[in-house]
Amino acid sequence: MTCRSLLARTLNLKPLDRVQVNSRHEITESRISIQLGASSSELPFWYFQRILADGMLQVRSPSGYVTTLDPADICDVIRETPIMVRAMPKSEWIRRSRLSLAERQQPIPDSSYADAFVLYITKDRWNRIDQVSVQFVDEAHNGDTMTFSTLHDSDLRSLAAKAKRSVMPVMAKSSANYSADHGVVRAMGHSRYVVKKTIAAAIGGHDTARDILCAIGDCAISTAQINRLVPAR
Repeated sequence: MTCRSLLARTLNLKPLDRVQVNSRHEITESRISIQLGASSSELPFWYFQRILADGMLQVRSPSGYVTTLDPADICDVIRETPIMVRAMPKSEWIRRSRLSLAERQQPIPDSSYADAFVLYITKDRWNRIDQVSVQFVDEAHNGDTMTFSTLHDSDLRSLAAKAKRSVMPVMAKSSANYSADHGVVRAMGHSRYVVKKTIAAAIGGHDTARDILCAIGDCAISTAQINRLVPAR
């Protein structure tokens, strides 16, 4: 295993985790490809897709622009909950295509599907899900290239509510954000406020408030709760 592959595995990324890109070359290339100027995020966040054989990371922008990154070009990670579905492996799809018409018209058994992660989707002109790209949990079902898979009907219906660019890459005719940085600016502002109030509590002798803020971190307390702990002067 190469150093690059080892680093890629060490990151322990899951499909649809958001990774912040710190490669000027890749950022410039992406802006040329999708004809965009300045981004709302100087270092954009893109969705992780999968690790390639050479240890490079395949990533996609919210609108579906795809590229590969060296793991060393990732400077931040926002962990997301993977979206799991039941999808039909290519081998099963080929097997079923050889069945008689009468057999294909029967309900598809659950055994024809395998657990998979959603990578990205495409939408048609009516904004409906057209195709879904997945990565199977069982590597035996994954090929060298990504393909679109048939989903279990109930999973396809539930996916419709999640099929938006704040959750995954969506290739469609509508415009899209260049960076999947939703929530990042707000979180950064909240972090700065926590630090500011922690320092104020320490200087002002509010030892209890200082200890609470230091212990719970910046994600488990609201601004209103902070203000009750450390009143404004």
